[in-house]
Amino acid sequence: MTPHFFPWKLEKKNLVILALLLILFLIARSYFYYKNEKRTLLADRTDDLITIACLKTDQLLQWRNERSADADNISQSPFFIQFVEQYLAHPNDTAIREMVYDRLQLLKHSYKYDDVFLVDEQGRALLRGPGEMKSLDPAYMNDLRKAVDTHAVINSNFILTGNGLARIATISPLLAGNGKPLAYLVMQNDPETFIYPLIRSWPVQSKTAETYLVEQEGDSILILNDLRFYHDAPMRIKFPLTATEIPAVQAVLGKAGIVTGTDYKGEKVMAFISKIEGTPWYMVSKIAKTEIYHGLVGEGLLILGITLGMVLIIILGTLAILSSHWKNIYKSLYQTEKDLRSVQEEFRTILYSIGDGVIVTDNQARIQFMNTVAEKLTVWSEKEAHGKPLHEVFHLVNEERGNRLRIL
Repeated sequence: MTPHFFPWKLEKKNLVILALLLILFLIARSYFYYKNEKRTLLADRTDDLITIACLKTDQLLQWRNERSADADNISQSPFFIQFVEQYLAHPNDTAIREMVYDRLQLLKHSYKYDDVFLVDEQGRALLRGPGEMKSLDPAYMNDLRKAVDTHAVINSNFILTGNGLARIATISPLLAGNGKPLAYLVMQNDPETFIYPLIRSWPVQSKTAETYLVEQEGDSILILNDLRFYHDAPMRIKFPLTATEIPAVQAVLGKAGIVTGTDYKGEKVMAFISKIEGTPWYMVSKIAKTEIYHGLVGEGLLILGITLGMVLIIILGTLAILSSHWKNIYKSLYQTEKDLRSVQEEFRTILYSIGDGVIVTDNQARIQFMNTVAEKLTVWSEKEAHGKPLHEVFHLVNEERGNRLRIL
């Protein structure tokens, strides 16, 4: 049977093209699946970051509002104002003094203030216990002047006290019946009581996520709270406004929402920036990009492994099909050669059984076969004569003339 080579070439080409198309499809499908998973993961992490940041912002604003409400409740209490008026009129009256002082201490312990005291408009303490401050910390004086000028409750900014501690205060005027301030109530907070724990907390387990408050100070930004990877950081860490790759700097420069950049450790991060209304503060919530995509690494390796496995299966399958086709071709060629040899053997049998001398040549008159009779006539063996020109082995002579005839 003669093999059909031309159709087989077409079939082989189509098979290879099909295999390549399948491989390209698998690679493209895996790539787009991975990209989609990456987008989904990034969207989920972004939503988590925004939710946590907004929750912290709302809690911080609520805390400030509660401090203002505490100040309002105390400063507008007619009984407390009456006691303060009596004390200011009779500062040596021990009973009245103790009554006012006890009320301040009750307020301090009930609401977990660091300190509660009364000052005049120059910031001098009007009532203090043993070891308590004699005057308002100078860092609060701007806020006190605002309270004096506006007769309103003022929430101060963060300050560093003389002993290096971070504090924040609410200052409220105590107004007499005629509308004039009698004194100013100062309720000082230790940020470590509520603000810093709120900012430090993260509702889910994370190795890199953190939140911090910043504000502008001259040509730098100042970190207001402690940092996860820095000790003793409150109000001691600054970065120049030229370091625009830092999200905290971007916040002061006017950016808001989701941003990317490099944090204070030099790590690539995604951050959410929000402005704390009514304050000079900005809240920055960030998480390292390596952590965002950490879970995607394993999934990416799995997708890569599955894709490579399927590509390998396609390649092996294609090679198996090609091998099967080649086996069929070789089998067909072998059968053809076997049939040809069989015909040749039959031919040789017939050739050697003829009583006359027979010489078989190719189209160039070169000897291919000779039977036994021809060997005797030419005195050449078949082996010796094979491939030689016929005129060299077999000579014809003109019977009448005796000359040699030329064989064409």
